[in-house]
Amino acid sequence: MVESVMRPTVIELSLSAIKDNIETIRTATHVQNFWAVVKANAYGHGLVPMVNGLRQAHVDGFSVATLDEALVVRQVEPELPILVLALVEPKYAQIMADNQIMATVGTLAWLNSAQTYLHETALQVSLGLDTGMGRIGFDDRHELDAAIEFIEKNSAQFEWTSLHTHFSTADSPDFAYFAMQLQRWNKLTAGLAFPKYVHVANSGAALYHHDEITMQTARIGALMYGWDPSMGDLQPKLDLQPVLALRSQLMNVKQHTAVDGVSYGHHYFTQPGEWIGTVPIGYADGLPKQLTGMRVLVGGEQATIVGDIAMDQLMISLPHEFAVGTPVIFLGHDGTQAITIEEWTAKTGLDPWDITTGFTDRITRRLVN
Repeated sequence: MVESVMRPTVIELSLSAIKDNIETIRTATHVQNFWAVVKANAYGHGLVPMVNGLRQAHVDGFSVATLDEALVVRQVEPELPILVLALVEPKYAQIMADNQIMATVGTLAWLNSAQTYLHETALQVSLGLDTGMGRIGFDDRHELDAAIEFIEKNSAQFEWTSLHTHFSTADSPDFAYFAMQLQRWNKLTAGLAFPKYVHVANSGAALYHHDEITMQTARIGALMYGWDPSMGDLQPKLDLQPVLALRSQLMNVKQHTAVDGVSYGHHYFTQPGEWIGTVPIGYADGLPKQLTGMRVLVGGEQATIVGDIAMDQLMISLPHEFAVGTPVIFLGHDGTQAITIEEWTAKTGLDPWDITTGFTDRITRRLVN
């Protein structure tokens, strides 16, 4: 999708919010190595501007979902650790090694296959343990020991750098399954000599269970972007700031003198004398269609999205006439007023990360101070 740089619809990332959130998280969780999770285009925030901001916030590493994302991060950040959380095909092992990108490994078979592609630089490996996510990783100590032995015997091709697992219910009020996963982790790793990095904490585990687990390294996503992982179900609640703001402006303003239908299907009709503004953003930009009826801020005043949200544009009912070019805030602050992602989640039934990862590449992203 072509980025629309000559359109006023933008996502702005607050550098001060990034820095403040990371400092708040470090203080609350006592994490030593803060690995920022920037998978899925930094949760829709924009990978490159987010990584640039995170470098200024002095994070200690990055986690991504794909090798392609890792290579983009490496272009921006030449030195810090980068972990690919998902499995990568073994044929790309040398590319990962050449760019000092850490591979998640969950089977001895993967190591055997990757070995045939490694000819120069050793590949950094993070051995994943499946303690209850049911997705990737070793769940048997004998198999884990065999993988470690294989790496040690082939040290010219592999470097065991990291060990990790993933808690699937760390942000749930029911701690029983978390406790079971932790027990499995402790059993699988009993007596094991750990590598340089050991990380079991995602945002939920870091915030709600940091006294029970190692915080030597943690993979932080939701918290860093300013979100509560439990969506209000658990304590503590940190004083975090939303990193993302979504802004546009009025491109057309029209007063309707009669009862007129607005947008496709005519699910909204104007009142005589009502002012309607048109804004260049739609569901092709990732705006959920359920946001019809949601409030926005126009020039610091409240207005309402009306009619069906179209692919590229939407309409809002204005309290009075506004000039073309007046700012429209969908998410973020305008003076003392703000629209939050929590309002969107209440309106749509979607989690914050479901919403922001849907924002498409057509929206320009920029880091603001």
